[in-house]
Amino acid sequence: MQFESSLERDMITLLEYDDEVETYTPQPVTIYYENGAKQCRYTPDLAVYYRPEIKRKPELIEIKYQAELDEKWAEYAARFAAAEKYAASGGYIFKIVTEQEIRTDHLYNIKFLSRYLRTNVENVRNAVILSKFNEAKRWSVRELSGDDSGLLYTVWQLVAQKVLCYDMNKKLNMDTLLWKTH
Repeated sequence: MQFESSLERDMITLLEYDDEVETYTPQPVTIYYENGAKQCRYTPDLAVYYRPEIKRKPELIEIKYQAELDEKWAEYAARFAAAEKYAASGGYIFKIVTEQEIRTDHLYNIKFLSRYLRTNVENVRNAVILSKFNEAKRWSVRELSGDDSGLLYTVWQLVAQKVLCYDMNKKLNMDTLLWKTH
């Protein structure tokens, strides 16, 4: 997928790992509007469509750095107003997303865990870790792995594969609490 900035790339990474997202389309539509006497056009960065059972409206998304928004808001105001009008008439929601919503602990976690998706879980270590959940419902990463680097690797694999869950809005570390999916 093509993107115009590292911020767009990071947003796409978040979408790729969002279980609610069915699909997304880059630069999905060009919106024509008037700004004073001038004819203008604007193309949002993404359209995001959610799984039907979520019952969430699709979104037209513009991705910008906050500093650029602050600096050029007057220049962007008419195009964003046109996008809001277009989105509302088509059953979408128009959103402006900045690095504050994108470059979060959740993105850090996705990038960290992605390296563990490419390898197979060792069955013996997997069984050792998962058997601990018969004793308690939640364990820290440290408690599950102890001093065994092989177990630690397997813990991260199980988290990456969503066998073990965690609060994805907090940065993963050795004290992160994990629990089994149902």
